[in-house]
Amino acid sequence: MSSWLGRGVAIAAVAIKVLVAFVELMLPTTYPALEFLDKAINLFLIVLAAVWVYRFTRFARSGALWPVRRQLLLSYMLIGAVPLLLLFTFSLLAFLLLFFDVSNYIVQSRFTDLVEQASTFARTTLYEVERAPAENHPELVARRQAAIRTRHPGSVISVVPTIGIPPCGLPPSAEFASPAGTLPRWVPCQGFRGMVDGATAVARAAVLPGGIGPRYAVVVDVPVDASIAAALDGTGIQLGRGGRSILNTATFLTYTDWPTGVTHQRPLAMSVNVGTLYRWLGNTQGTATNFNQVLLFVLLGVGALLLVIVMVALGNGLALARSITTSVDDLFHGTVRVKEGDFEHGIAVRSEDQLGELAASFNDMIGRIRGLLLEQIEKRRLQEELRIARTIQMSLLPQGNLSVPGMSISASCDPALEVGGDYYDLLPLGDGRLGLLIADVAGKGTSAALYMAELKGLMLSLSRIHTSPRKLLIEADRIIAHHLDSRSFITMIYAVVDVKKRELTCARAGHTPFIRIPFTPGRTRRADVLTPDGMVLGLNLDNGERFERSLVEVTIPMLEGDLFCFFTDGISEAMDPEGECFGDLRLSAFLEANAECPAAEIRDLVRAEVKEFAKGQRQHDDITMIIMKVE
Repeated sequence: MSSWLGRGVAIAAVAIKVLVAFVELMLPTTYPALEFLDKAINLFLIVLAAVWVYRFTRFARSGALWPVRRQLLLSYMLIGAVPLLLLFTFSLLAFLLLFFDVSNYIVQSRFTDLVEQASTFARTTLYEVERAPAENHPELVARRQAAIRTRHPGSVISVVPTIGIPPCGLPPSAEFASPAGTLPRWVPCQGFRGMVDGATAVARAAVLPGGIGPRYAVVVDVPVDASIAAALDGTGIQLGRGGRSILNTATFLTYTDWPTGVTHQRPLAMSVNVGTLYRWLGNTQGTATNFNQVLLFVLLGVGALLLVIVMVALGNGLALARSITTSVDDLFHGTVRVKEGDFEHGIAVRSEDQLGELAASFNDMIGRIRGLLLEQIEKRRLQEELRIARTIQMSLLPQGNLSVPGMSISASCDPALEVGGDYYDLLPLGDGRLGLLIADVAGKGTSAALYMAELKGLMLSLSRIHTSPRKLLIEADRIIAHHLDSRSFITMIYAVVDVKKRELTCARAGHTPFIRIPFTPGRTRRADVLTPDGMVLGLNLDNGERFERSLVEVTIPMLEGDLFCFFTDGISEAMDPEGECFGDLRLSAFLEANAECPAAEIRDLVRAEVKEFAKGQRQHDDITMIIMKVE
């Protein structure tokens, strides 16, 4: 609404401006109110123009010139096209100014020549009139007039009385008046020559005889129209608007008002044919080539060459700007597509320059991002699968509270990765016996977890068949050796706890030692680090004979208050920032100091101590332990 209102106000102001100008033109005198109104409207239009320029500048900066392509095109127009247009306009105006000045000079010189000729005719006629009797004056004037009209048709020679003219040599007096048909009193004794404007412009010369008190004067009138037309013939200049040339201009005719002697000027229209004027100035109407023509041809050639160079430069600049802006536009739209999540969109490589390399780099970057996204999706899928695998693996371990009559047992398993190869289990064997198992599959991750799951099924089956830990491990080695990867092995401790007999029978297949802290009333409790002989499972050496020979089964009595700790190497090999291992001795000392605590509390204290020892170092192996306390 405000935009339409501003346009309406501007149109109304322009209409009032035109109306005021028309009224001032029609009225014979000017009025102060109209002048004040005209100045006020001019001021308003100037302010309105400034506001429009400001609004256009803001619009150009905010919207119209936002694309780089428009900015570059506008800069090339301002740098190339606008200066070229201004140079062309300046040259054209200088050219026209030169020829219009020359034309004006020629026309004014023709007027001057015509006045000089009229003056010459008047003096010659006066000379003859002075020497002839008065009765011969009419015949003499008629003869002279006929002679002049052969050159200037329409010319008139008159002999007029000088009544009312003060005697020459005396000061003018108010008593002299100029009656009609006589020489005006303002004409001096020296006579008059110049242009006189009446119905038609004429060149007039008035001469007086010498002496005091001349009685007559000879006046010669030469019409301007026909004489000037003849004088300008061949120059390409024609007075009036009737010429064929579109280069119309005007000169000013200085004339004298004959009755009053007041000098005035009025415009006199004329048209110029530049080609004809140039040929006339150079006098090249003939066929011979002169130096002026050679210079003209050279000038035209240089101008044409300059125009071609400028046009080629401008064309190349616009093509270069188009190339740059197209590449930038492609990059912009490609970035927008990427922001919207479309990583399949590529941009065209349009050149082999830096912009082309940038486009290729953009496409390569998009390809890499697409690959990273696919990798991320795959990683998330694997992580989800590993999370499920961890859940499944944790479900393979004993769930809930481990309740055994006469025993307090607490265990935990903390894999280093999502899944691990550590395994512990409690297997009810009947008759007050309990199978206790802790194992460590070499390596970490998915493969170790798979072997761990396979080992659980195997141990569930073998524990129902064999009551001797040694025989169970020998049979397990025989089975596992044929199915385990040659680069893998398993360490294990399998123990049978007989609650009724208060004894523990176990065999150790290359596993870490286990620790027993016997109850000694009244004395400091000391840890026993037990390491029965035995090799790891799954090496498949000598069909298991070496494994069978090396494996030792031991039976340990269990007294009330005794503490047993079975663990994997994730505890003993945990390292601090300096690279020192936690070790069996540190673990034994810690258990000695906390042996009186409940089994679950001891488990949590050990885990916290190991974490504190590592001081933020990444866990590099699975941590599994079983704390068993005889009640």
